[in-house]
Amino acid sequence: MISWPDSALKKYFVAASLGLVSVCGCGESAPGPTNEASSTESASVAVVATESVQPDSPLDLPPSTEPSDTIVEEPVGKPEALERVILLTPGGPLVVDVSITLAGRPLAEVFDEVIRQVLDAGDTDGDGRATWQEWQANKEFLQGELAGAAGVNQRQLKQWIERYDENQDNEMQSQEAAGWLGRNSGDSAQAFAVRSSKSFSAHPGLTSRVWQLLDDGQDGALSEEEVSGAPGRFWSFDADDDRTITLSEMMPLKAKLEASGGQRSSVARGLDRYAAVHLYEDFELDRLDSLLSDFYAPRQNLGPDSFPDMPNLFRQLDESRDQKLDRGELARLMSIEPALKLSIDFGKADESVGAATLNVEDHAAEIQLVLQSDKERVILSLGKTRLLVSVHDLALGNDAGQMAERSQVRLMVHDQCDALFMELDSDGDGRLSERELDTCGERLLQFDTNGDRRITSDELPSPMIVAFLRGEPASQRSFYVPESAAKTSRSDELPLWFSKADFNGDGDISRREFLGPAEQFSQLDSNQDGYISGAEGAGHRVE
Repeated sequence: MISWPDSALKKYFVAASLGLVSVCGCGESAPGPTNEASSTESASVAVVATESVQPDSPLDLPPSTEPSDTIVEEPVGKPEALERVILLTPGGPLVVDVSITLAGRPLAEVFDEVIRQVLDAGDTDGDGRATWQEWQANKEFLQGELAGAAGVNQRQLKQWIERYDENQDNEMQSQEAAGWLGRNSGDSAQAFAVRSSKSFSAHPGLTSRVWQLLDDGQDGALSEEEVSGAPGRFWSFDADDDRTITLSEMMPLKAKLEASGGQRSSVARGLDRYAAVHLYEDFELDRLDSLLSDFYAPRQNLGPDSFPDMPNLFRQLDESRDQKLDRGELARLMSIEPALKLSIDFGKADESVGAATLNVEDHAAEIQLVLQSDKERVILSLGKTRLLVSVHDLALGNDAGQMAERSQVRLMVHDQCDALFMELDSDGDGRLSERELDTCGERLLQFDTNGDRRITSDELPSPMIVAFLRGEPASQRSFYVPESAAKTSRSDELPLWFSKADFNGDGDISRREFLGPAEQFSQLDSNQDGYISGAEGAGHRVE
């Protein structure tokens, strides 16, 4: 078994990020899928471990002395442009690598540019030294960044300097500029940050409004009769008569009043705040060991049965083949091949709705691609876990200020969502259409795995929201299901008559929406399912 000292581990990853340890594709900003055989052949490289390297050195480069005889072979770490995240799904930790770009530029590069703008604002005399005194006197910069912020005066600026000039030398360093940019959130600004929470409730009735509506008997199971009567139950909540149902329409009055007041649903007490972990370069291995052990093997060692949905992951990590994972083996999570590769681009801030794009570049065999309804979201399945992965550009239309928010991406991961609503919303647009409700009974009964014509809580998948958010307000700390910004983008490629007839924008034209004769509707509805889909309407002309 190979055990990695902290200094050697840190040296290895710093060296890898500098390009000293490389293989084909390492260091590129957004690598695509690679040939499995070729990547396996080049998956390891010799790394020389020496004890004379100073771990706190800025670059942590190996000295020019003779190397020791200790040679360690490990998989090459991820390229620097990728963010590595572990999603703590009920069936095992899912290692994800994400390439994030803003209008085609690496996120870290854009964020560094924002830091540079703050430093330049403190170097008005051009001597190469940014000072807080010059920054305080730069009215043009402050008025642009603090646009709309009432009450910012010299006293406030002085308080900021006292707080963020950490070493009190009047010179502004990068970390101090990041601290000031994150003033509204209470933390230093970061290009990428993660917040998460999990409960993994065993009973969907605790978190599912849909379950509560359908379970008339309140016996913790949905009978065939309750499932078949679901459409009628839903339509009673269609207050605006648009023949679509949103979750907010089914909310109790108290929740509606909270929503109208701008409040988010609070997270229930007792929830764990870790549903995801950001594996940055200096992540503490003791903390990683503690998190995984507490979640997957409380009061015992992590063993082959700890990750039921990801058995291959355990075999990858268990280098000693002793059927348990120690701290050194868990360190391999920072460098092994990810189970999921994503690429995200948020486009330009002045582009119209729908500028963000999400692509699944590659995934392990254990992960199933369930649905990709548009370029902003995808539903993945891992065992009994449903992952709703989405991207949201909240910076669109924001004021010219708040440049820190526009250059940061937050990953929000949680399971505070309605499991049944998520399953019924097959296109992931945040509402239930007529077509989805017409077929909801038969789709729900697909979860009846034991064939008793009843659905119990243990037969339902566990949902997880995985949302990448750009431009989210710095003060936002709650957990919610973000709305899609691309609901209307589908109509761009459809005939004008179709877009006008589809007045609720659900992508289908019902007989109720179609103003033409019944014979013409029947001709266009080629599969006779009662709706004219976009594919059926394309290429046809209707007067």
